[in-house]
Amino acid sequence: MISSADVDRLSEGWVREFSVDPYVLKHREMKYWHELDQIIFSEPADALRVFERVSKMELSNWTLEGMAVGPLRTFLMLYDKTFEQDTSGICKRSPVFAEMYAMAVDGL
Repeated sequence: MISSADVDRLSEGWVREFSVDPYVLKHREMKYWHELDQIIFSEPADALRVFERVSKMELSNWTLEGMAVGPLRTFLMLYDKTFEQDTSGICKRSPVFAEMYAMAVDGL
């Protein structure tokens, strides 16, 4: 299990990396993308904590979509039924997560 500080660090780093307008960006840092991918595979319950934390942040449209069609979709492809109650609970607590979840599921 990763610490709350690591959840915050990873969430803030991911959002910072993906808050830059993709149409003007020539190179995107991917450090936090890869770190979140590792957590999805090794500690999926911690990935849920990151998703919920991100959903409470100020997000641009492309950042919200990036989380939905990237890490969250990967998570759902691997663990959808295993964590169904958990994702349902987060959807109820966070309308932003519910929107990300709907985007992720729409593409599966």
